Amino acid sequence: MKMLDQYADILITGRIDAVITGKARRICAFEIIRQQLGASWDQLDESELHQEGYFYSALTKSFLESPEKTALVNPGDVSEIV
Repeated sequence: MKMLDQYADILITGRIDAVITGKARRICAFEIIRQQLGASWDQLDESELHQEGYFYSALTKSFLESPEKTALVNPGDVSEIV
């Protein structure tokens, strides 16, 4: 998984505001890659995974629209919500 994280960071570095760091940046990177690949959350087998995917998509949209607010989101809270 660590290797995937590094690739995601490298691939998306220029597309994410520098204000977005840490786990928020990684979430954004994976969501952007998912969109570029055309992968749909509906293709997953379990409805729980659909919901989790849609949550991360919405979170990414929020991060990209208001990068300065990512500092208000605690990564531990995100894990608990999911």
